[in-house]
Amino acid sequence: MRYLDTSILVAALTREPRTEEMQDWLAAQAPDSLCISDWVLTEFSAALSMKKEKGDRFIFPSPSPGLVPGLFRSGPVDHRVVAAPQMPA
Repeated sequence: MRYLDTSILVAALTREPRTEEMQDWLAAQAPDSLCISDWVLTEFSAALSMKKEKGDRFIFPSPSPGLVPGLFRSGPVDHRVVAAPQMPA
């Protein structure tokens, strides 16, 4: 199981230059192959707040057809053993 950083979710779920690419990458992952920390809700909310403060209109894009619920699960993460996320090339 690999840790999914909040920045990938922000890119996948709001209008960003790499939104389509992040959605496709997420859709290609096996179910239950990714996990997120309990902090994702807080970090995602903070990212949206920063976008709003900058005047960005964060329109949520239509999800990729393969981006389905249940792709990842939330739970406590032992930050001592989490490797740096690998962004798609």
